[in-house]
Amino acid sequence: CGVGGGGGVVWFFFFFFKQKTAYEIYQCDWSSDVCSSDLYRWISRATLLILIVIVGLGVGFTNYWARYRKDQIIKAAGASTSGLAQRLTDTVIRTAQVADALTQSSVLRVVLSSSTRHNLAQAGYVLSRYCRNFDMAVCYLFNTQGLVIASSNQGTPYSFVGKNYSFSPYFKQAIQGLPGRYFSRGATSDNRGFYASVPLRDQQGKIIGVVAVKKNIDHLEKDFRSFSYAFLIDHNGVIDRKSTRLNSSHTDISRMPSS
Repeated sequence: CGVGGGGGVVWFFFFFFKQKTAYEIYQCDWSSDVCSSDLYRWISRATLLILIVIVGLGVGFTNYWARYRKDQIIKAAGASTSGLAQRLTDTVIRTAQVADALTQSSVLRVVLSSSTRHNLAQAGYVLSRYCRNFDMAVCYLFNTQGLVIASSNQGTPYSFVGKNYSFSPYFKQAIQGLPGRYFSRGATSDNRGFYASVPLRDQQGKIIGVVAVKKNIDHLEKDFRSFSYAFLIDHNGVIDRKSTRLNSSHTDISRMPSS
């Protein structure tokens, strides 16, 4: 406050201080170490929370990426195997169609009833022409006992003429009136192939012989080898294989019965 007098003013200043009691002093007023401890705990909890969030996000992203890559691999493998299956199916269908077409030849029916040298030569020519034009390995004609009467390779060291294949599954199927379909390694040529056979009937519908066609499948080797594991499977299990490993419970075509 100010007091006037004698042409001047005298100012007096009063200062008031409040003494804190022990109950009113905050914890950080007592010791800076105590305050630092609280800060450390807060930082630790915040860091832990951040780590938990990061780990959670990482696990979630990893699972998502794994599922995504798995789906991509399955799709890619499906596309590749579908292409391989289509090429194999085309081979099977084409071979069967050639066998069916041969049954329309009257020359083959004639040679079964009259096996003269002329008829045998004519039959061999027809079989060779079909084999060459449709890129088959061999075409041949059985009588009802399973004996080869004529073949496209007659006159060669690998001729089937005079050989009996009555034991072969594809002959047994055809002689019963069914279309024969079989994968195996050839008994004479030792080449792996697909066999298609059909019964040959006379005008009354009686089975008088069997026409068989073989298509080598070695050209599919590179297609199968593009996979680490690739198997050709029928209703009995694996019957062909182009991979480096094979479960012992499966059958390798190289060990299948010759036909």
